[in-house]
Amino acid sequence: MPIINISVTGKPDAALSARIAEEATEITATQLRKDPTITAVAVSYVDPQHWFAGGKSLAEHGTNTFWLDIK
Repeated sequence: MPIINISVTGKPDAALSARIAEEATEITATQLRKDPTITAVAVSYVDPQHWFAGGKSLAEHGTNTFWLDIK
């Protein structure tokens, strides 16, 4: 069973989490041939003020990002 952890910047959004989980499950099923019925997805949200790149927060950069980890 794969576990997919996805961190995105922004405020928690249930509809967005559902879309992310659906897409991640579909991609792992088609590309990695993983069974979608036992694929687990956890979506976390991080305020852009607390995610740093190059010594500046993403809020300062005026951008958003995500991080994906599959185990």
